[in-house]
Amino acid sequence: MQNILEADCAVANKDNSKPTDAHSHADHSHAHDCSRCNMTADRLREQPAERLPRVEEHKEPARTPAEEKRINDFQTKHAIDVSLKGKEYEYKISVGGTDKVLFTTDASQKGLEDAEARIAKLVQDKQDELTKTFKVTFSKEGDDVIQQWIEKADCTWERGPMVKARSPQLLELYGIEAAIYRSQPSQLDKTSAEAIKFHFLKDNYYKDQPVLAYYISSDKDGKPSVYFEPGANKDKPATEADANRLKRHQLFSIEALTIHELAHNHQKKMGWYEPAEKEKLAKSIGWLPFVDPKTNEQDWLLKGKNGELYRRGKDHCKDTHVWVKCSKNGEPLDANDKPVAKFKDAKTYTRDEVTARALVPPITYYFVNPTEMFAEGLMFVRLDQKRREELIKASPVLFDACKNQDQEELNLNYGKNGDGSPKYIRSADGKVVENNAANRKEVSDFEQKAKTKK
Repeated sequence: MQNILEADCAVANKDNSKPTDAHSHADHSHAHDCSRCNMTADRLREQPAERLPRVEEHKEPARTPAEEKRINDFQTKHAIDVSLKGKEYEYKISVGGTDKVLFTTDASQKGLEDAEARIAKLVQDKQDELTKTFKVTFSKEGDDVIQQWIEKADCTWERGPMVKARSPQLLELYGIEAAIYRSQPSQLDKTSAEAIKFHFLKDNYYKDQPVLAYYISSDKDGKPSVYFEPGANKDKPATEADANRLKRHQLFSIEALTIHELAHNHQKKMGWYEPAEKEKLAKSIGWLPFVDPKTNEQDWLLKGKNGELYRRGKDHCKDTHVWVKCSKNGEPLDANDKPVAKFKDAKTYTRDEVTARALVPPITYYFVNPTEMFAEGLMFVRLDQKRREELIKASPVLFDACKNQDQEELNLNYGKNGDGSPKYIRSADGKVVENNAANRKEVSDFEQKAKTKK
């Protein structure tokens, strides 16, 4: 989600002319089994989650109530699983669909205290690794992030207290790492000199309006940033492969959420913040701009298959947004296609109905505007073969628009060959690879098969 008040509402090594070799990282497979995943990556959408299933060779001995509380508190704080193995505690996380044992300690209070220090070092080492490889940076415990926004009863906004940050958990860092490998170079600016900063907020950016994450084009220090809201990653697996172990297929991972937010940094680089270019890009995926006569602000209309128009809105800030058919001036229409003054008097449509009627179908429920609809599409292009195939089949125009813009960004950061051809392309599973005959054929064959597959 983009910041609606302060903004318009992935990997380089030492040689920034080429991407980091994605194959040096563990290969995260992303197998899913859903025919249509109409969920967004950055709004509240999940059901309560359970921990990843344990794979144990033997039944653990019974724990005392005090021991159980110590371990549960530790697991909640660090998102790390603790298992009792004989006289030792084993500490592990799941990354890329497999268990990763971090270390063991004595099965005691002293062991848990020793684990705190070892985890802190692992977190710092991982941050240093990601900063060195990708140039990204992270908030620290107690950092000032930004003053909170508070909506008043009259629907105006005022600033509240300063929102503080925490340091990231190890699992979050692995999820972000997986996302950057499939989003590069969207963690970088146009020159490859600056990179995203990730902030982990202790309070909501907008009071009483919790979501999952925000992209900010310029934070208080002038850096493009992603703000993870409190609880955004709670009980969430690192990668889509880990989500698959939980049999959750609705983009239920830190990786998917981060890929969506990095897509917004892509948009900043590729013209979405320039009115004329944004209008052109929005039109390419079925949206038209208009000026709302009530607010004198620009808003967006979604084109239907038969020339009709739809918009999302509400009459009062405390109301729930609804989708309605509208005139070219944005006036809501009733069941007889007659203009009405208020949304509550118009015929409303569900998101499924709007999707079915759209000239360019959205790929998820999160199509509140062209910016978010495109970011969801780009996430599907990058996340894995399953998602890319779903997008090709469900919304080929959106796929082409996202893929073309993705390639333009690769050319911007990594350059072209002497003959004008790209140096790098994105493979069907989201990794950046050299532009050679074999890789081009692999992508072409995949896309052709996806288009014809029933």
